[in-house]
Amino acid sequence: MRILTVVLLSIIAILTQDRIAIGQQNTLPLTRAISGRSGVLLNDTGVYFHTSIKPYVKADLYKAIDTKVIIDPLLGTHGKSAFMDALLGNLLYKKTDKIQFSLDPILTAQIGYGNSILSSFQAGAGFNLDLGKKWSIDSKFYASVDKFPNHIKSFAYQNRVVPGRGFASELAGHSHVGFGSRYFETHVNYAPSKHFHIQAGHGKNFIGDGYRSLLLSDYSNSYPYVRVNTKIWKVNYVNLFMNLKDISNSSRYFDSKNKYVSIHYLSWNITKRINLGIFEGVVFESRDSSKSMGFDFNYVNPIIFFRPVEYAQGSADNVILGWSMKFKLFKKQQLYFQMVLDEFLKDSIVARTGWWANKYGFQLGFKSFDVFKIDGLKIQGEFNIVRPYTYSHNQVSQNYGHYNQPLAHPMGANFVEAIGIARYYRKRWGFQGKVVYAEYGLNDSLNYGKDIFVANTSRPYQTGVTIGQGVNEKLLVSELGVSYLLNRLSNLTIELNFANRTTSRNGSYNFVMFGIRTNILNRYYDI
Repeated sequence: MRILTVVLLSIIAILTQDRIAIGQQNTLPLTRAISGRSGVLLNDTGVYFHTSIKPYVKADLYKAIDTKVIIDPLLGTHGKSAFMDALLGNLLYKKTDKIQFSLDPILTAQIGYGNSILSSFQAGAGFNLDLGKKWSIDSKFYASVDKFPNHIKSFAYQNRVVPGRGFASELAGHSHVGFGSRYFETHVNYAPSKHFHIQAGHGKNFIGDGYRSLLLSDYSNSYPYVRVNTKIWKVNYVNLFMNLKDISNSSRYFDSKNKYVSIHYLSWNITKRINLGIFEGVVFESRDSSKSMGFDFNYVNPIIFFRPVEYAQGSADNVILGWSMKFKLFKKQQLYFQMVLDEFLKDSIVARTGWWANKYGFQLGFKSFDVFKIDGLKIQGEFNIVRPYTYSHNQVSQNYGHYNQPLAHPMGANFVEAIGIARYYRKRWGFQGKVVYAEYGLNDSLNYGKDIFVANTSRPYQTGVTIGQGVNEKLLVSELGVSYLLNRLSNLTIELNFANRTTSRNGSYNFVMFGIRTNILNRYYDI
């Protein structure tokens, strides 16, 4: 209701203004199918765009680089026939001197095979509304029925959610029908000046330059949030306030428990080649027994550090710290790094005792664009390692998770992972090859630290804790995909994807999917 009120007041305020230019303060869809095309341009040493803060604000992106290059894959030319207008343009489009409005369907119809018939059917709609120069509103909603590959189906059964979305309902009580789920996001965007951008609504965010993020990823379900970007000189300072759900003891949205995350992230372009990011966040529960109120406004202060406040309040809230760096090595190569620090004891690290609460992780990655002088060919290598119990808490409701899904790396903790990706874009065509290798330790009757939704008080050891402890599992995922962009405005694509998933305990199986999809979100089946 509060979001709806903000939207209505915003519309009224703008429509009563004088004639002003149309702006594009909304954000691009959080999918690599779109943002990946701009990577080589953003890596130029003359561009000071903050690539680690996603989703990208359109107006900022179009100021930073040659707009024709990034806009062209997203824009269509209207044909002479009504059919081509609908296929290559928006379903509905209107532009005046005060507003710009577009409406598009969200459709997915895919079928495949992987030990059994697989399918994905989604239907919904999305709209974008630019109100004058400073305001934009966008929204997307779809309902979905999916028959997943075995490992995703097992995840849905165990966690009662579909990865990246909300509750998974097994339709008609029969597994052969599939899982029903819904996804919703909406944003109100306001840019009062060139130094500030405010976004309030319901959606996802991503912090980092990697395929994964150890700080904040887009793996979990969407959530209500307010994000304030302050851009001064070569610094972009983000304040992000999120309302999350702990559903560990509930089966419905209204029975779930509120928790909150308050994040500060400072991105500083130190030189034309070096970027430094500093991250701090705190997870805290509702202070109200009704589970619907109780946001602790001590954490709203945009410039404080959370740890001193936490100590001053005498609380045991879950604090996550981290930093990142990006180096533009050459014109078309970059090196990036992340570190997350949940908790540690310096003396224990130096003594190498393997204390359980030395909770941290590292990411190291490399990107190269236009490889072998082939325009549009990009390769990426990434290595991630996270110690056991990182992101967890002695109270499950205060872990770094949302809707039974991690907020950072999809694998939670207690793992090492290596990723290799090659992507090639040629006009409307896209090609991708990906290999993911991981080793991790699973829980049995004991908590070895991979599952962040188990209280870390159930740990079996105080010291001698090592990465991979527990039931050892090795994972190898190989994927190949080809796509053709049908509608450059809605990002409707024809896709053919093949994957093999092999684990040391459960063996190997293949799955293939083919069909059309409005590509507005990243899907992570490589876990």
